[in-house]
Amino acid sequence: MTKGKTGLQVVFSSVLFLALSACGFQPMYQEGITSKKAEIALWKLDIAPIRDMGVSSGLATTNSGSIRDILEKSRLSQVMHNRLLMLTRSQSSSDGAQPAVRGHRLEIILQQRISGFGIRPDASASQEQVTLTAKVILKNLDGSDKQIILMDQSMTERLAYDLVQSDFASLTKREDSLKRLSLKLADRIHQRLVLFYRDQKD
Repeated sequence: MTKGKTGLQVVFSSVLFLALSACGFQPMYQEGITSKKAEIALWKLDIAPIRDMGVSSGLATTNSGSIRDILEKSRLSQVMHNRLLMLTRSQSSSDGAQPAVRGHRLEIILQQRISGFGIRPDASASQEQVTLTAKVILKNLDGSDKQIILMDQSMTERLAYDLVQSDFASLTKREDSLKRLSLKLADRIHQRLVLFYRDQKD
């Protein structure tokens, strides 16, 4: 009976997928889903230097040095910028050529937040959560002074972890977590851009 149900489920799933495909449905992350139009638009995209506004109000949980100085060393802006360059250039130009004219400009502003949770007997936090928010703005470069905003939205990623007694180990966890979040946000921004350009009318 179990095998029969499994077979029916497989048949039903196959029929459902074919029906959705006939209606124009395509999975968001299906391999090869990036259209040539989107690839060209991404290749021509001007990615501005990413602004990192640093840490907003939150609870600091370590005492070794300035939080701002420590987080600047992680170079989140450069990590995200390099990731976006790799994603937008990887499929469009294998010879490293640069487009003569940039179509759109991508501007990103990062905001970090660090919060402590849980209280140890010495009143220090036992857990920490890092939050990274990216404000994403896509502008049309039409050659005039007036730049038309095509996209303006914010994306947020969070990660929590246990703190240890060593300040150095805690700071290392924080830096690693923020870098992971910046890479994850870069991937989400790229996916959003692919969908935006894929759905644009010619």
